[in-house]
Amino acid sequence: MKELRIGEVIQKRRKELGLTQAEVCEGICEPMTLSRIENGRQAPSYNRVKAILHRLDLPDDRYTALLDEDEITLEDLKREASARVNLVANASAQDKPRLREEALAAIQTLEEFAGEDQLTQQAAMGLRASLGRPEGPYSLEEKLELLMGAIRMTRPKFDLEEINDFRYSGGEIALIIRIANAYSLAGEKRKVLDIYSQLVKYARKHGWDQPRYAGNLVVILSNYARELNIDKQYEEALEIAQMGWNITIKYSNYRCLGGLLFIQANAYAHLGESEKSKDLYYQALYLYKALGDPDGITHLKNDARDTLGIELD
Repeated sequence: MKELRIGEVIQKRRKELGLTQAEVCEGICEPMTLSRIENGRQAPSYNRVKAILHRLDLPDDRYTALLDEDEITLEDLKREASARVNLVANASAQDKPRLREEALAAIQTLEEFAGEDQLTQQAAMGLRASLGRPEGPYSLEEKLELLMGAIRMTRPKFDLEEINDFRYSGGEIALIIRIANAYSLAGEKRKVLDIYSQLVKYARKHGWDQPRYAGNLVVILSNYARELNIDKQYEEALEIAQMGWNITIKYSNYRCLGGLLFIQANAYAHLGESEKSKDLYYQALYLYKALGDPDGITHLKNDARDTLGIELD
């Protein structure tokens, strides 16, 4: 089998899709830089090549890079900042202020180390949007300003009404999911459903059913199914939840499995299929227990009581 340079792979795929260099690399690098990468005159950085491959609907798991010391440090700082922001989201009221300061310091370290690297600065801005203020979360308007500002760092013409007009990296898709979640927290149901509907169409169009994209795809399907269920579109919720289940099992990505079971249980209850619903409630309960999720267990038990009139053991 002939082995191709990464630049040759990028150029071949770009031409197959009928895209210009400027369309592929907007917000990632200059067209001249992409030209040099395609012609083998410049080695791409880890962040840039991942984003370019994603926009071309190519998996990045077959690309092996020898990261330099700075790139290794940058990836470590990203993971550290993301993990600390997640700790804040799940912290008690007592621990939250301290953990927030630690997360903020980690984000600042990431930003300072990244310098002019737009892709990393974009990720940092997304983390700041999740972190909120010391007194509590940002308002919808504040959070949207940060998130839209972040995605427009690499997609200047991004439009929420026309999501499928663009091609995205995994980081850009993650930002769109955060935008949808911001609208969800604000109770903007129609907007949330529209965003997730567009994202599902995007996933189908661009072949996201592959290992590298499974994490984002499962989140999209899980969140969309939840919003459909809240909107009492139970049959549609079941269809999307089943798609999420299939991706979860196929790629062993179980982060949303409990939520998917929960959604299915609630939907079947409202459709009058009590036995099927009861079985799914218990499956979700066992999973939440195994994962040590007390909030999930409490919410699940309350929902089973309200919808089916049963007490989960």
